[in-house]
Amino acid sequence: MNDQRTLRRRLSDLAADYDPESLDELREAYEHVPEHLLRLLDALDQTRSVEGRDAVLRDLAGDSAAAQGAEFQLGYMCRHGDELREVSVPTVHRAADGHLYAREAADAVLDDGRAVELKSYDFSSRYYRDRAGETARRVVDQARDRLEQGYAEVDVVFDTSRGDVPDELREALDASLDDEARRRIHVKTE
Repeated sequence: MNDQRTLRRRLSDLAADYDPESLDELREAYEHVPEHLLRLLDALDQTRSVEGRDAVLRDLAGDSAAAQGAEFQLGYMCRHGDELREVSVPTVHRAADGHLYAREAADAVLDDGRAVELKSYDFSSRYYRDRAGETARRVVDQARDRLEQGYAEVDVVFDTSRGDVPDELREALDASLDDEARRRIHVKTE
């Protein structure tokens, strides 16, 4: 009973800074694990001033893959909030025909203008060892895309909460970067 009262109070406190509908969806998605929901609400409370935070909240209440990535993004926001300009930054692309099109959002942009791409993969799976080259190409292509969008540098940050980045993937990432890319694309772990 006390947990339910605490949850209602915390959700009410956050409603002024977050989309209430998304908060309700988050509550519904995690009500069977109230302790975890309280931890998420604590993190949302810490990040209520970060621009773009509602997109992260929507992903938290989404399917399991989106929620997993959003939890890593929320943790990153808590750890680096004082360096963040905004998160879930939509980008615009001008096509050859002159029209503007929305593109995939950068996970974060730091105050110094660097784009940040957050990768929350389950490294306990053999997939990232067996398909290291394919994964590295996708990651590097995305980082190069950010450079083409005008970011001077890109940090690619891997979540290691479910295992270390496999050596095969580290080697494939290194092989995918030429000298110029190594100066502008930085692979990190957290």
